[in-house]
Amino acid sequence: MALALLRLSVLGCLWQRFLADAPAESAWWLLSLGLISVFLVIGVATPVTALIATGIALTPVFYPPRAGTFVSAENLTVGIHAIQALSLALIGPGAFSIDAHLFGRRILTRS
Repeated sequence: MALALLRLSVLGCLWQRFLADAPAESAWWLLSLGLISVFLVIGVATPVTALIATGIALTPVFYPPRAGTFVSAENLTVGIHAIQALSLALIGPGAFSIDAHLFGRRILTRS
């Protein structure tokens, strides 16, 4: 259940960023965010899509909307959103996902 909440919080962060700063080419952003959202919710290629979500979350840091605003309170929230997406990439898909049904669940043990 906690993994599902983490997935939903990452999706909320991505959609909040899109709705706040909708770029001129909104149709492509909407299509890509929709595809990433579906993949994250059902658990298809979770580590890859979570890394893409991390990159999307970090775009305001490297391409600030206003010149000279590299360090700001907004970048702190961007960093928190990126950490959430990165943690989702490191945790993986979980037991109730398409990836787990396709590839099986792996349990790491110390040898």
